[in-house]
Amino acid sequence: MFQRRDLLKWAGAGGIAAAFEPLAALGQTNETNEVPVAKPADAPAIADGFHQRLVREQAKALAGQPYKGPSIDLPDPFRQISEDLYQGIHRHEDALIWRTNDTHFIVEPLLRGPLYTTQVDINLVVDGRVSSVACVNDDYDFGTIKLPAKPFMLGFSGFRILQKGTDAPAMEIAKFQGASLFRTKAVGQTFGTIARALAIRTADPRGEEFPQFRTFWIEQPEKDSDTLVLHGVVDSPSMTGAFRFTLRPGFATIMDIECSLFARTQIDHLGIAAMSASFLYGTLGPRPVDRLRPRAYEINGLQMHSGNGEWIWRPVNNRSSLQISVFADNNPKGFGFLQRDRDFALFQDNQQQDEKRPSLWVEPIGDWGEGSIDLVEIPSQGEFNENIVAYWRPKNTIAAGGEMNIAYRQIWCWDIPDRHELALVTSSRSGVGAKASWRKFAVDFSHPEFAQWPKDRPIQALLSLAKGRITSQATYLMKDLHVFRCEFELNPDVEPLCEIRLQLQAENRPISETWLYRWTV
Repeated sequence: MFQRRDLLKWAGAGGIAAAFEPLAALGQTNETNEVPVAKPADAPAIADGFHQRLVREQAKALAGQPYKGPSIDLPDPFRQISEDLYQGIHRHEDALIWRTNDTHFIVEPLLRGPLYTTQVDINLVVDGRVSSVACVNDDYDFGTIKLPAKPFMLGFSGFRILQKGTDAPAMEIAKFQGASLFRTKAVGQTFGTIARALAIRTADPRGEEFPQFRTFWIEQPEKDSDTLVLHGVVDSPSMTGAFRFTLRPGFATIMDIECSLFARTQIDHLGIAAMSASFLYGTLGPRPVDRLRPRAYEINGLQMHSGNGEWIWRPVNNRSSLQISVFADNNPKGFGFLQRDRDFALFQDNQQQDEKRPSLWVEPIGDWGEGSIDLVEIPSQGEFNENIVAYWRPKNTIAAGGEMNIAYRQIWCWDIPDRHELALVTSSRSGVGAKASWRKFAVDFSHPEFAQWPKDRPIQALLSLAKGRITSQATYLMKDLHVFRCEFELNPDVEPLCEIRLQLQAENRPISETWLYRWTV
């Protein structure tokens, strides 16, 4: 397992503390209306002498103006082309940004299309000077699309980042496209979980708001640098934000994110470090009979390291109805979507390769205070729907005209760094119980010490329910597999949902992470 020291060697020269120039305390909110808001005319024109501060000031000035949605109109025939035709559009190799210089990265601006209608501006920063990237049709190969006879302008919807290989073609490592979405991965992985710069009122009865990236500034890296820095302004009816992303691809890809948020209206449901992923079917719910693949999911659970030090594993599922779970916390140490199933045999899918999807782990930088990790599970009939969502929701609201500054690290990885030494949940299964309305569960905890576990040190499986009742329970220590299994049967009675908690203890001390699960009708 890689260790944190391997991930953070870059920090020896100052790391994020040197890169981030905080203009307010991290996690601090201003809940009054006394924050001076710049008038539109005060918005700085970013030209020579680029600085992160100017991005912040531009986002703040934008928040002082009435919201104006971006133009989403597309010229024919791009309104209705198929996704396959759109994906066939690519920028000519000689028009790729930084293809021929001595940096390690290449940037390919992406055109707008039927699914990506919002236009974004892309700027390059070279030696402190800013230049706008022009959208020129001749830079692109449109494949078999029949282009209009008259001139047309598409504009950019985002961009993808490629890393140059020494003896291999450049490899796509990150993409920023659509709303405030972005994603990356570690070496050897396929894309999976998607991150969001901001989530506002997710699964809220008032309706979700989808902030949009409006402008990007991408800094040209120094020669031989393995770090790429870029900035973005996000806009929505409720708030704006200035973001700084520091990307370091590798066996574990690190993305450091610093943001300043400015509220147009009072914000009482804000999602920080939001992420979404697909879960179609697995081993905890009804499984399709007529399916070629035994499982289909990009992630199989939400891992949480709470402020009090508890490690929690919450399996996710494709629910029959919308489910929202709220895990209250104070200064969490970390959370994220993990793909723990890394065996091809579990999925048997040569195309999707779910066993190669990235895990995404978030670590706060600075104190985040009180709030909750919210998990949203949305019913889905298709595997390409990101139906599982999680984010940090601060307890405090942000008043209109107020601001918040916050920072965190994303680690896109095969396994999270410095993982706990407790027994790990490696399998969660359920099926019909002794009666049709009952459910039987089997939870496997794995640890190398189980192979030589002494008889005079009994293991207790502490099982508790918020609702319903347990009709039977049994445990099995399988030393040859390094596994301790707990089986139990749930009788929900008339309850529509039951919250279940399970933890292994020995000598009155936890020896496993805590398994949490919500059973629903």
